[in-house]
Amino acid sequence: MKYKITATALTYIAIIGMLIFVTTPIATTEVEYQYYWANDLSESSIQIDGFFSDWRNITFETYVGVDVAIGYDDTNIYVAAEWADNAENDLVSLWNKTGMIETDEAAWDFIDGEDDRLAVGFSNGIDADIWVWTASNRTNDDYAYEMNSTGHPDSGNLPFVMNTNGTTLTDSAKPIYNSTFQPIVDYNVIPNGTMINAWFPQTPNGSQTDVDIAHFFDGANHRVEFRRAIDTGNEDDYVWDLSDLSDIYFVISSSNRDDAEDMEFFMSEVEETREWYDITVTTNVHVLGDAKIYSTGINNGTSVTGLQKIDAVNWRLVADPLAFPTIVSFLIIIGSLAVVLAGIFFIAGKKVGMIIAAAVIGLVSGVVMLIGGIMYMSWTTWYSNSIFQLFEQIEFLDDLEYGTITLMGSGLGLGFYTPLIFGGLIAATAGTLLGLKLYSTFSMKKIKQEE
Repeated sequence: MKYKITATALTYIAIIGMLIFVTTPIATTEVEYQYYWANDLSESSIQIDGFFSDWRNITFETYVGVDVAIGYDDTNIYVAAEWADNAENDLVSLWNKTGMIETDEAAWDFIDGEDDRLAVGFSNGIDADIWVWTASNRTNDDYAYEMNSTGHPDSGNLPFVMNTNGTTLTDSAKPIYNSTFQPIVDYNVIPNGTMINAWFPQTPNGSQTDVDIAHFFDGANHRVEFRRAIDTGNEDDYVWDLSDLSDIYFVISSSNRDDAEDMEFFMSEVEETREWYDITVTTNVHVLGDAKIYSTGINNGTSVTGLQKIDAVNWRLVADPLAFPTIVSFLIIIGSLAVVLAGIFFIAGKKVGMIIAAAVIGLVSGVVMLIGGIMYMSWTTWYSNSIFQLFEQIEFLDDLEYGTITLMGSGLGLGFYTPLIFGGLIAATAGTLLGLKLYSTFSMKKIKQEE
């Protein structure tokens, strides 16, 4: 009677174990998907030297052909920019005297310059701070030229003097300084063909020295670094809190061989700067049915959750792995039938059922574990190769172009161990009872023989 009860219990245990096996993940992978437009550099030490060794672990994004990294710490804002150029151009525009129109009025041709330059900045739609670097001496070697979105410069001495009698270098303008930066007193004495710079450098001060700058050209690429205090204390500098990205845009403008006619540029507004996210994605892999991607986190300040299933047909028959899930599926069916047959033997009181149960269930469990391990390794390889494609299937991740993916953890799920746990329990119980039965039988025979 006790064997029938035990057989019935083990049969139910086997069925429950198989149900858990097919409904519980055999593998689980947790990934953190992060993109911060502005990087927290509190743990970094950024030196403004034109070399990017300090930015080695910071993600650069490409805006209008320029690779840009943006960051902040407790006191400063940083921008690093790199773009390709086959030559360094630092020629300012020139005035060329061509003759005299009247006794005291000369005729001038304006010759465009060839000046590499970069302008970056931040805007919230109302306030804006623009920082400008040029290869020529229109800007200082140590400080960026600062202006707002309308081209109005910050207070203080500018890093340049525009050589013109007006506010522009066009519209009938003419130079007012000679080649040695002295005021022109008599235009008649200047020989025809004389070239005069349209720009002269001067030492900046005041709010024009808020942004430290460094540049390096390696023969193929420009590298420029900017640094400004978050709060400069100057009224014409906005206090940017890049830890809160709400309503903040990054703006940028670059040109190789700028004509150097003015210091006003069209600034491209990078809308992606509104996007930021920190999302954890957990993928559960089942032996039968679809693999399921669960995702939770923050997308642009909004909590998001999602569920995406990886279609079983595509995963098993199109993608890698191909054969392993199918083999495991067949093994589950065979194992289930073996357990049922063994249970029938148990219930029927056939002691041989103990041997069948211990042998078959132990064998099936071992094979399933082996195949499951191979399947798990194949899954992790396929998953890492397909991770971006998988994330694109999730609604709120399908338009994210930037970011970093960090594998937080990958391991075997409870389902993977189910055959070992339940199979081992059944095999051990059945084997123990069989051993006890055999011991009892041999003991009885020995007693009879002694009698």
